[in-house]
Amino acid sequence: MMHAWRDALEAMAALLAQESPAMLSFSLAREVQDALPFYWRKFKVIPGYTYLLDLSSTIGEIEANMASVRRRNLSKASRDGLSVRRIADLSVVHDLVLATFDRQDVRISRHYIERILFDFANEFNSFAFATYRDNTPIACTFVVHDRVTAYYLLGGYTAGEKHHGAGPLAMFAAIMHAKGLGLAAFDFEGSMIPTIERYFRGFGGRLTPYFTVNKAWLPIEIVLKFIKRESF
Repeated sequence: MMHAWRDALEAMAALLAQESPAMLSFSLAREVQDALPFYWRKFKVIPGYTYLLDLSSTIGEIEANMASVRRRNLSKASRDGLSVRRIADLSVVHDLVLATFDRQDVRISRHYIERILFDFANEFNSFAFATYRDNTPIACTFVVHDRVTAYYLLGGYTAGEKHHGAGPLAMFAAIMHAKGLGLAAFDFEGSMIPTIERYFRGFGGRLTPYFTVNKAWLPIEIVLKFIKRESF
């Protein structure tokens, strides 16, 4: 089996190297831990990490595996009268997500956010939950999914009504909904930023490595490095 995977990956790396695109970036499936064929052909191979939650566990097991601080977040949200519900109006997600990035002074393409929310998303490939204080949405979670896995993609909150339990309440509702759909796993699409990594870790998923494969023509790579420094 290992030889078959290696043959397939070597063929893929050889084809991509031959095509020599101006810019290339993609993630290998989590199950693929052999990135050597790309490394040997001078692609930049970068490890990443995500947290993967097994949705075959019972609700009680999922809750028990959560960090105590996350369980306290959920309890406080309930005590303070916050409510969570699935939303079809993705303009709520749009506004909360963009406000969050603006507040953090992080550059993001509004065009792609809008394409994802308003052109791609539908009831069969995604869902969103928002936490409300009275009738005001104060946090949200947006998830896309295939037939097997749910992927956390976007989230945001409002600064004026900030509550430590608002985000976790929306995330937990999304996890429960994914479980109800019969999906096998919930992928938090992990982050290398320590505070975000800690937040995701609190939901009890398993730390799972994966690889991204990148390559760009030298002038483009220089420009991309400059843009990255300017953005962050």
